[in-house]
Amino acid sequence: MTQIAKEYAEALFSLATETQSEQAVGEALALVARCFADEPEYTVLLSSPRLSRQEREALLVRAFGAAVPETVLSFVCLLCRAGHIDRLQECAAEYDSLYRLRSRTVRADIVSAVPLTEAEKTALLEKLQKKSGCTVTAAYTVDPALLGGLVVRMGDTLIDGSLKQQLKEMKEVIEA
Repeated sequence: MTQIAKEYAEALFSLATETQSEQAVGEALALVARCFADEPEYTVLLSSPRLSRQEREALLVRAFGAAVPETVLSFVCLLCRAGHIDRLQECAAEYDSLYRLRSRTVRADIVSAVPLTEAEKTALLEKLQKKSGCTVTAAYTVDPALLGGLVVRMGDTLIDGSLKQQLKEMKEVIEA
């Protein structure tokens, strides 16, 4: 994360906090960031010196004016005006980190060998919330290469309870 992205995200978060709209601003910023991630040529276009500042901002207003709060639209226009539109993804990620820290929410990326049942998901989330002391939001994916078990990544914490990892550890013990 660059210092520029941190400073811009902190400023936007501070503004959102003043208006008690942290979640709405975060969701809108994530929407804009997804659009730019899906269409990387937008960043190239908005970085082009062939377009005037007014033309760039008019494109942003046309694209997002009705879809996002004025705060987010102004923020994206500011990034464009300052020549930092290429930092939008970083700003969105940093804003999300600030929001999660403030709301005591952590994201868990959970990879399992087979799809988990709703009961298994509920039990796992309860354990993760108890362990972290935070509200946990989860994203689930399936990777048959794990053979069994699951892998959980929450922030800087990695819990690898996969059968693949256990077999790897057993192999290392045998070969030692």
